[in-house]
Order: sequence, then C-alpha cells, then structure tokens
Amino acid sequence: MRLQLENLTREKEKSDRLVAELMPEKTVADLRNKGKARWDKYERATVLFSDIQGFTRIAEEMNPEALIDELDKFFFHFDSVVEKYNIEKIKTIGDAYMAAGGIPEKNSTNPIEVVLAALEMQGYMQNLKATR
Repeated sequence: MRLQLENLTREKEKSDRLVAELMPEKTVADLRNKGKARWDKYERATVLFSDIQGFTRIAEEMNPEALIDELDKFFFHFDSVVEKYNIEKIKTIGDAYMAAGGIPEKNSTNPIEVVLAALEMQGYMQNLKATR
C-alpha cells in the first residue's frame, strides 16, 4: 500500500511539472484553485521563436551530456531574459525556445519587450561564440 502511494505521489509530481511547463502560470493556478481555467482572447500578443543556427551539425559533433549541459545553460539564461521583460515562456523543444509577450497579462508594450528580449538573447549567444 505504501509503495503504491509513493508511486502515485511521484506520478502526480511528474504530471504537475509537465502541466507547469506547458501552460502559463496563471492557467495552472486557476486549474489548481478552481478546478478549471478561463481561456482568454488576446488582441495583441507577440511571439518569440529562437533556434540555434547549425544545431544539427553541432549535435552530431558533441557528446550528448555536454550538449544537454550547453542547452540548459542557454535556456537558463533565456529564462532570466524573458522574466526580466515580463514575457511568458511557452516551451522548449530540442534547440527551439518559444515565448510570448502580452500573455497572460495583457499590455500594449509587449512587441517592444519581445524585441528587446530577442536582441539580448542574440547578444548573449554572439558573446559566447566570440569567446570560444
């Protein structure tokens, strides 16, 4: 019985982490607190997509553990940038990073914030490339 409870607890934690990665914080909070979430319509949202140039070639040449460590480092920095500009991280898939401004909190300045975040991310990657 105790083993089953531990397994269920682990599975619930996995499920909670997955939901938190796939949905905006506000939506997750609504689901937890109210058992449902209201879906909003956004008239103005700006989406940021980032992709690492030459990633397939790089992935073929790198040790898998080192590759994952590098991606973690990039995405950790990207996470801090989107937080700085009040942008919502949507997801990462492989070397792709997706975020959006103007959600879940609507604002009229999100196009500018997303561009500034993208420029900061680009500068970070260029600095890394220059130091290698």
